[in-house]
Amino acid sequence: WKPTLCFDVVIPIFRVKTEWVDRCLHSVVNQTYSNRRIWVCDGTPEESHLYEDVKRLISSKYPEVEYVRQTGTGVSQARNQVAKIGSAPFIAFLDGDDWWDLEWLENARTWIQENGFDDVATLVGYGQGKQIMKSMMSGREWEIDVQFHTHDYESWLFPYHGAFVRKNPIFPSFAIVSRNGYERVGGF
Repeated sequence: WKPTLCFDVVIPIFRVKTEWVDRCLHSVVNQTYSNRRIWVCDGTPEESHLYEDVKRLISSKYPEVEYVRQTGTGVSQARNQVAKIGSAPFIAFLDGDDWWDLEWLENARTWIQENGFDDVATLVGYGQGKQIMKSMMSGREWEIDVQFHTHDYESWLFPYHGAFVRKNPIFPSFAIVSRNGYERVGGF
């Protein structure tokens, strides 16, 4: 881990199927850009079989992943809890049932270095080019055009994701924010 352009990857989970957590962690651990720390914050009840299954998965297959037991409730609290532990200049959020292309952090790093990244912007998206998306509920697949983009909160919030994000300027399923901006607005 180097203190230069690096990321704290924050992955909150709550009753997420073990195979989905595995897919998520595989996509993060195997990134082409490795200057990152990975944190899983687990709020799954201890009596759930998923609690032990996920802990076993992480300890046996992903020893580089920091497992943190959630101390409060809700996904926002989990994200905030782990973000306070980390120290990287950028925080990358990824939900435990989602995953990244293996070049996601490398492309994000390149984009940040080429375009700058102030503390009032958020970087969302999946990369550049075509991506096949698949619904975990219905199995339906569709292709989307994707690219990195940044927006200041005021111009981005309502017209772009107003229907999805309501009052929160960060679309957290997969987003990168500067630590300075995140701390300035008080997290989630």
